[in-house]
Amino acid sequence: MSPEARGRGPSEGGPDSGEAQLSPEAASARDTAVNRVRQAIGLIDDFVAGRGPTNASQVRRLPPTPEQAEARRAAARAAIALEEQRSAELGALIARIEHPKVKHVTVGSGVAATLSHATQRAGQGAAPGPVRDLPEAIAISESPDWWRILGDRDIGQPVTHYESVGYRHQPGDFNPDHTGRARASDVAYANAMTALDSGMVTLKGRVTAIERLSGEEQWPVRTAWRLQVDDEKWIYADLVAYAGGLGSPTKHNAFVRAPELERQLRSTGRLTDAQQQLVPTVGEGETVLIIGGGGTAGWAAQEAVRNGRKATIITRDPSLGGVPPHVRRELDSHGVHVLEGQVIRAESGGSGVVLGVLRKDKSSFEVSGAGVSLAIGQTPNLPRGLEERVFRMKRRQLNGKERVVALEAIDQITNEPTGLTIHGAAMATPAFKQGPKPYVQDRDEFVAALDRQANDLDVPEDSRGVEPSIHQSAINVPLSNEVPE
Repeated sequence: MSPEARGRGPSEGGPDSGEAQLSPEAASARDTAVNRVRQAIGLIDDFVAGRGPTNASQVRRLPPTPEQAEARRAAARAAIALEEQRSAELGALIARIEHPKVKHVTVGSGVAATLSHATQRAGQGAAPGPVRDLPEAIAISESPDWWRILGDRDIGQPVTHYESVGYRHQPGDFNPDHTGRARASDVAYANAMTALDSGMVTLKGRVTAIERLSGEEQWPVRTAWRLQVDDEKWIYADLVAYAGGLGSPTKHNAFVRAPELERQLRSTGRLTDAQQQLVPTVGEGETVLIIGGGGTAGWAAQEAVRNGRKATIITRDPSLGGVPPHVRRELDSHGVHVLEGQVIRAESGGSGVVLGVLRKDKSSFEVSGAGVSLAIGQTPNLPRGLEERVFRMKRRQLNGKERVVALEAIDQITNEPTGLTIHGAAMATPAFKQGPKPYVQDRDEFVAALDRQANDLDVPEDSRGVEPSIHQSAINVPLSNEVPE
């Protein structure tokens, strides 16, 4: 398939509204990115044969040469730049349409969202080039792909463990090493090129409400669902795939109690949520205070020391059991301090910040630094309206085994699907596993199924036991969009 043919299809939502206005510099950057991506896609097409494999053995390919891998990585970087331009164009276009209506909306970014858009069959993505018409299928997300934030650091498993029949370009296409540890960027680049190839364009914003047409009210367009973005604009859609991940960064009580300090630190880039930016903006040689003890905290500390900063981790678990061993070894080699305790207070201290820490024995101490990275996990933050829905398991067969691949919302009277599905890590969050809302039919069976699938002997050892892993999304999302025979 030629680059010009990809993602092309009829648009919906009104007549041609014209190209979103960009500055001459932005338009030039977009055109340059388009040309680089098209040239690189031609190189990749010489390597990739066919589309739509039906099982994992058809996905696996020979490793690229280092030269091929670098050419594809350059293409992916250009695709990311192009995505930013096209996202801005989509935003400007939607702002001019009073009641934008599409066939399919994917909520989220990252692996599950990319695979959802790439494998859905309801509508075409955006045509190549400037976004002049509203595509039939779009995405909405408030934050970038997490794997881009992690960059080139290795993530613990061979790149072949992240393959999916839903990818147009596999993570292994961007790395000549198929036996050592993959880089986060390998996954990010597979997402970026698959998004480009499937015409995925993303409206920047947070989905704050999802409503179903009940029949008791009248909407300006005929459709089943509408999504509110940032509590303002409504987007109307026939189908919705929610792949919002594990949620928004968790707020830390020490900063909740000091709102003016938090505002000041965030405005100067000295306080960050590690899920969105690994480390704050501090000078070379200065200390980053990292609150948390999991894998993200380890990656934040790794980012700090690799860029000439110092790092101190404050955590209740000084063993850093959630940090991959190879990352822990690097932190040890750089002399990263790990302090046990719970941060209970934050205050300004000269040009930096001072944290008050309480130990298990109730003694306390203070630690200071130039900036703070919060790596304390994520809190599910479902859009309004989802809590009132009723869901059931969506099941498919794989290698002779039945598995749960998604949750689908159903009509409480007819018991029929309504066109809303939950994909990826989102369905492994407490809201769906524990309830009480949203209501999930046979919840105990659902929870057991997720556990069983995550611990199956077919799962790569380093992904085993992790329900919201890439491995699970890579299998489940494409299967959920297949039409059973």
